[in-house]
Amino acid sequence: MTEDTKIEMKDKIDWLGLFVNGLVYLIKGLIFLVSTPIFLGMWLLNFLKSILGTVIMWCLGKFVMVLIFGGVLTLISYINESWLSQEKIDTLAEGFSYHILGKASYSGYPLDAWGMFSYPTIEITLIIILAVVTATMMTIDPDRI
Repeated sequence: MTEDTKIEMKDKIDWLGLFVNGLVYLIKGLIFLVSTPIFLGMWLLNFLKSILGTVIMWCLGKFVMVLIFGGVLTLISYINESWLSQEKIDTLAEGFSYHILGKASYSGYPLDAWGMFSYPTIEITLIIILAVVTATMMTIDPDRI
């Protein structure tokens, strides 16, 4: 092979490599263009599932916390009645339940009605953040969840 033939072969290979690389990037772009709406739809469905699951677990967790705290107070009062009087136990249980479960502060509710979110701004923000993180994790790698 002469020097001119080597230069021609090198130029042909470079053009072929550029064409193949361009074709690969074009195919990747088309796959990304087609898969983006699919992944957005999957994320939306996962977000709806995770928001429902997060709200249910949040509410159940609150009830379980109140039950555990009530059980601990009952156990303490059973072991040592002189240390905590019944009035102190009632005050502690009511205060704890008020801050965990919350009282309804809407005008349509009676004064003694219990609400679900005692601090709605903080709790709903946390629920949404947890749901977004969970939905993203389920969409990126559904085998891990």
